[in-house]
Amino acid sequence: AFVGPSPPCNFLFESLDWGGMPSELPSDDDPEQDARFLALPSDVESDGERELMGKLARPRRGHGASKAKPKGSPKKKDSTKRKEKALKATGQARKRKDDDLPPDRTPWYPKHFGEAKHHAHDAVLEVFSPPRLVPVATEMGLKAQISLDLTSGWDCNNAMDRKKGKDLISKHKPHLLLVSPPCTFFSIMHQNCCAAKMDLDKLEAQGVEARGFLDYSMDLCEEQVKRDRKFLFEHPSGASSWQEESVTKVEQLPGVKIFSFAQCRWGLRDPAGRPLQKLTKFMTNSMAIMEEFANRQCICDLRGEEHATIQGTCRGEKVSKWAQVYPPMMVKAIVRCIKEELC
Repeated sequence: AFVGPSPPCNFLFESLDWGGMPSELPSDDDPEQDARFLALPSDVESDGERELMGKLARPRRGHGASKAKPKGSPKKKDSTKRKEKALKATGQARKRKDDDLPPDRTPWYPKHFGEAKHHAHDAVLEVFSPPRLVPVATEMGLKAQISLDLTSGWDCNNAMDRKKGKDLISKHKPHLLLVSPPCTFFSIMHQNCCAAKMDLDKLEAQGVEARGFLDYSMDLCEEQVKRDRKFLFEHPSGASSWQEESVTKVEQLPGVKIFSFAQCRWGLRDPAGRPLQKLTKFMTNSMAIMEEFANRQCICDLRGEEHATIQGTCRGEKVSKWAQVYPPMMVKAIVRCIKEELC
């Protein structure tokens, strides 16, 4: 407790301006200016009184004031903001922790966030697909790294792999999930030609497997919608999979649309360079993809070109297998849609 003569009442009014605040704020880098703001009147004699008056006169931290520094003390180190301003002024950029990652792991940073690291989630993730969108997305500056497919060692028949697939999607939270389960069992060719020649038990086993892949895909799509993210499901237009219960259930979710287009419009050709029409359907809740692909029908007649059939072989390649690969123009168009929605 302070014991002694009461301090002069006019002290606070002499040492402070209106409202008990300093007329100008002290600088962090000017010890003399700090000392001037904390100067005490000469009529305060005792050490205890001087100490108490110093506490009363000092502006509260948080209003621009700082502790007094003895003259000649080293200056306070630059803050992070000051360093970034200095780097920006010299045209340099602060190195990110992710700069040393290999190309297929390049982090995605939307343009309008600059150097911000808020969006650490993947732009796209593929299931039942070899790397199609992921490499192109990486080249276009988006973060993408996972393609789950039998060719990469992921087997949907394995319960552990199915769980791993869901865990990866939950962890990476992709903006767009591409699912393209095998369509062989649902294709027109299989139904018209192959099914009649197959053993019934084998045909039934194929149906169970194909519907299991399809149902798993639809579960992933439904989860994407619930999480307010996008999905893209692709199958041929004539496939019977579009009448399956799991597919019609997802179609009824808000914002989901189904539309068809011709892949020859996006540059699909056989090994000899002849256009392959391949009528395809997309089901998606991505507005950008809808606007880009809906009703893009064939214009080969206007170009004077004839379609090749998707059967047999051409120059040593099985045409049906050749047509499973997305044409580069189509892949780039999908990735552009993703980038448009993100940025």
